[in-house]
This record gives sequence, structure tokens and C-alpha cells, in this order.
Amino acid sequence: MKKILIGNWKLNCSLEKIKWVSGFRREDFKKIECCVAVPYTHITTAKTDFPSFIKVCAQDCSKYEEGAYTGEVSAKMLKEIGVEYVIVGHSERRRYFDEDNSAIGEKVKRCLLSDIKVVLCVGESEEERNKQLVLNVIEEQIKSVAEKLSDMAIIRMDVAYEPVWAIGTGKIPTLHQIEYAVKHLKTFMNANRIVGRILYGGSVSLRNFKLISEIAYVDGLLVGNASLEEDFIEMAREIK
Repeated sequence: MKKILIGNWKLNCSLEKIKWVSGFRREDFKKIECCVAVPYTHITTAKTDFPSFIKVCAQDCSKYEEGAYTGEVSAKMLKEIGVEYVIVGHSERRRYFDEDNSAIGEKVKRCLLSDIKVVLCVGESEEERNKQLVLNVIEEQIKSVAEKLSDMAIIRMDVAYEPVWAIGTGKIPTLHQIEYAVKHLKTFMNANRIVGRILYGGSVSLRNFKLISEIAYVDGLLVGNASLEEDFIEMAREIK
């Protein structure tokens, strides 16, 4: 399976950015699978304008299937407009929108039942790291999702390790710290019937992406700010 590179545009998007991606060259992305997570409002345009080798990803979805939930967008709706991947449980959703492990588990379930691929985000806060709770936090986040999917013999989804304190801060764990976390994450995934790739996310840049991508068990990168710049193309060309 190819390594995966995901650009998460968050609340940063314009038709000009969509046009920029439409000019990407296949030869720059031939070594990897690549997705770009755009806001809901730009999904349809992205599906039309993105080249076929760039997959459209949603940044979130509802935990509900349907009903009187104003403002929500269901996994089924996303599937109908051609979304192939959904990011679930991003630290900014947990932090700013109070999403807990239970809600995130429901979202994962809705996506998988709608035949959408999931990228589940897990990771610890700075306080939790200082208390040496990194593995406890990651294991609980993984287990809570698996419990929502107890009727599935195998849970197929990718998981991104993104330390909360590294998101958009410029801070980054040491290579040893990343390797330690993803090695145990792989163990937790195996123990909970989860089959998929492991990504790293958190202040990924041109300065560090090669070294991170070479770490054992790291199968891809979840990129924030750098995915809005030409750096993203270079990452696609040079990822190990």
C-alpha cells in the first residue's frame, strides 16, 4: 500500500486554491496517495476541478444519520457527493467543539457504514504528556472507537497521531518520541481489530517531513498550513 499525504485546509479555502490544485502534475504525486480536505462548501467544486489523482476529503461529519439537526452534514450526504475520505476526531474538533470519544466513535461508525474511508486523529495534550499519559490517552481514544464497532470483525481505517500541543504551534516531538508513540499505536490498533496506515500530523514542514516519514510505522503525513503552499508539492515528490 502506498504512503498517504493528506492536506487539511481547515477554515482556509478559496476558489483560487481549488484552481491551484487543478494544476497539479501527476508525475509529482506518482509515489503516494494524496487527499485534500476542503470545507463542505467547496467539496463539489473540488470534485469537479481536482485532477483524478487528488482525492477529496471532508474535515468532519455528523454523528447522526439524519433528522432534525440543523447545520449537520451526514456521512451519507458526503458519500452522495463523492467524498472518499473523512477526517474524524481532529484535535481542533475535540478542543473547540467539545467532541468526546463517544461522539467520535459514532462518527467513525457512520462513515464506515456509508463506505467512506476514515482518518481517525488521536493524540495527547501537553499536560497529558507532562504527566506521562501519552500511551494511556492514545489507547483510550482507540478503544472507545472500537467499542462502537463491536459488530465488525475488522475495522479498516487509517489513524493519525497528532500531539495536540504540536498542532499549528511549530513545536514538534523528537523523532524518538514520535517513534515511541506510533509503535505503541500500532499495537493498540492490532489489539482492537483496526487495520490501516499510521500518519503523523503536527507542525509538519519542509524542514522535518523527510525524517518523520522515515520513522518505522509512519505510513503518511497529515499536513496543515504547509498544504496551502508549494511546499505540499515538494513533500509529495520527496516523501520517503
